[in-house]
Amino acid sequence: MLADELTAMTNKPGAGGVCVLDDVDDVVVEIGRATTAATKCMLTAHPRIRSQETLDLAWETDRALRTKGLTFRTIYLDNARSRQPEAEYVARMTAIGGEVRTALPPFERMVIVDERVVFLTDHHGDPARIPALMVTHPSLVTTFVNVFYQQWDRAEPWNGEPRSMDSLTTPRSRRMLRRLAENKNIKAIAGELDVSPSTLYADLKGLYAATGTTSEFGLGMWWATSEQARTEREKDR
Repeated sequence: MLADELTAMTNKPGAGGVCVLDDVDDVVVEIGRATTAATKCMLTAHPRIRSQETLDLAWETDRALRTKGLTFRTIYLDNARSRQPEAEYVARMTAIGGEVRTALPPFERMVIVDERVVFLTDHHGDPARIPALMVTHPSLVTTFVNVFYQQWDRAEPWNGEPRSMDSLTTPRSRRMLRRLAENKNIKAIAGELDVSPSTLYADLKGLYAATGTTSEFGLGMWWATSEQARTEREKDR
């Protein structure tokens, strides 16, 4: 990844325009300074799941930036379309003129402010890695802006509309998901559905990728939450 190459650069004499931010508080401060001074645009890419708490904090900042008139473009993982917190955030953001798209991995995690400073914050899930790099060298910033727009051009627009359950599941996997939501294990479910556990494990693999979950419990919770949201939408019609 490009962040790894830049991290190596910072150890070389004369490397300018690339600053290591080795403390999370420093990252927050520097991004805050950059966004406070922003007058043009915010370009962000998030190839990881964002928690409800993170999205709530982001909404306050992002809404203020849109109020200032900044162009706002964000890329999420494709499987964000299956998660309610991201869907709700995106619906609110697009309602005030923000633009959101989703893409398949891999892509760079970054925050670009006014196309003049870039924050690279993707540590690949390794907590031992530095929290972020701040890039201000004009030619490097231009490179990352180009990378962002390459990712943007390949991504699909999204306004927060939830993904159709039928597009993600089959009749068999829906039966499996209902039982997972009831805290049943795969071997027991396989017996009830008269299929082999390996068949259901194959279904699980595809559902994990599509929903961003990583466990049977998480998938069961995703299904229960999605079903509840669908029922509430139908009541509102």
